[in-house]
Amino acid sequence: MNRPRVCILLCAFFAFTSVSWGATIWIEGEQPASNRTTRHPWWYDKVKTEELSGGDFISNWDKDKAGELEYRVDAAAAGNYEFWVRANPIQAAMTYSINGSTSVPIAVNRNEQSINIAADDKPDMRFIAWVKVGNVSLKQGTNTVKFTMTSTNNHHGMLDCFVLSTEPFQPNGKLKPGEGAPAQEGKWFAFNPPPDNFAESAIDLRSLNEKFAGEL
Repeated sequence: MNRPRVCILLCAFFAFTSVSWGATIWIEGEQPASNRTTRHPWWYDKVKTEELSGGDFISNWDKDKAGELEYRVDAAAAGNYEFWVRANPIQAAMTYSINGSTSVPIAVNRNEQSINIAADDKPDMRFIAWVKVGNVSLKQGTNTVKFTMTSTNNHHGMLDCFVLSTEPFQPNGKLKPGEGAPAQEGKWFAFNPPPDNFAESAIDLRSLNEKFAGEL
């Protein structure tokens, strides 16, 4: 089969099997509505900004005070949202509160895609990782999301960005859903499909299979 025909078939297949991304809200950490943090510009903030969403982040380093950040999040519809943060996982502690609710700890020790962002590549505390916080409820319209950095080590913390999504979210470094990594040289295109939400599909043939091996 020649290449043009393969391309046509692939395009038809993806058009036929396309799924909705749902509502995904991506908020940059460096753009809070309210900011009560203390920066550490000569060490803790010395990071590889090219590894960060939007090329920046926000941080706190203060032996006396916790870092506090508040964001305004606009939701098109009320509902249940999957909640992720890209934050510092090393010896860090962080809580969140939505619309004035009681603060809830974020288990930053359970993370993925952790990378060293230290500008000098030293394996110290300057790491960033994706953490699945869990599922939260948002109201339609403006919501407030508050983070507090409470580490016993100088109340340190970093926040690159956070995501609220009505669909399963698959972290991919600093890339937003749908952006995808650039195609490699000599390849046709970068393959970055969205996470499967296992919704009903016109080409799902599972119902034709045996319910268990050897049933027929």
